[in-house]
Amino acid sequence: NNLNDTIGSDHAPHLKENKEKKYPNSPSGMPGVQTLLPVMLNHVNDRKLSLEQLMNSICENPVKIFGIKDKGFIKEGFDADFTIVDMNKKIIIKNEAKNVILNPTER
Repeated sequence: NNLNDTIGSDHAPHLKENKEKKYPNSPSGMPGVQTLLPVMLNHVNDRKLSLEQLMNSICENPVKIFGIKDKGFIKEGFDADFTIVDMNKKIIIKNEAKNVILNPTER
């Protein structure tokens, strides 16, 4: 579906002891910049969205919405930001930090 115009990430790591506090005393946010693309590419592989929808959501639409110049598209005169991925590679996102929750599925 096309319900979301953009997909973004937050990078707000907090100590595990603070995240385990009851709301509203627990801080919001989590590390996410390093997991956004692998998680979303998994959704592409699972056919929950197309690669085109993903690129629109993380590259093209944000620059349109926020009026960012010379970004978000592969065009002459634009900044050349590329990410090369292996769509067949499997990774496991682990919580390897001792004091910070890195993976939202682990506590």
